[in-house]
Amino acid sequence: MLTYDTVFPPQPAKPEKPATQPLPLGLNEHVPAILECGRCKGDGFTLHKGFTTETKRFPSRWDKCSSCDGAGWYHAPDLSELVRATKGRKPRSLRSKRPDETRAYYVWRLARFHGGKDTCLPMSAEMELGSDPYREILDELARILAKGLFGSSNVGSARWQQAMYGSHEYTDLPPVIDGPTYDSDKLLSEVLETV
Repeated sequence: MLTYDTVFPPQPAKPEKPATQPLPLGLNEHVPAILECGRCKGDGFTLHKGFTTETKRFPSRWDKCSSCDGAGWYHAPDLSELVRATKGRKPRSLRSKRPDETRAYYVWRLARFHGGKDTCLPMSAEMELGSDPYREILDELARILAKGLFGSSNVGSARWQQAMYGSHEYTDLPPVIDGPTYDSDKLLSEVLETV
């Protein structure tokens, strides 16, 4: 028999709202400088409801938000820094090794997917990014990079539509699109996506 706790420990204090960092001109009119975490809604902590089994009791507890690491807020991304972090040594190329920073990794991985360099779905990047409220901006940056570097930002989507439905709706694709949705040129850090 499983029963859940109805009494919870007091909620920890919310983290202070951080000071905003300056945004480039033009971007500050369209993008808020800071946004609250999508998971904890700015609280910095998430409640894990306790329960009791027939043999053991697990009390309710507050844990640091795993998405924002207890900060509660996210600063707007520095887009020019993200482009620098994903740029390869050769001109007009993406780096071959994944970036260490989470947002840079997300942009790099989605640019590879959208451009057709890596056609496996970018699930690891999605999970690592967590509840970042600037996800749409990062995805748009990845699409812009893919379009500029590979000529199209729809190759990954087209291959998956082709594999699942037998056709796709995109017109800005390279001549050969009927490739696999899995490639053998997979980075070791990305192999989990193929399991």
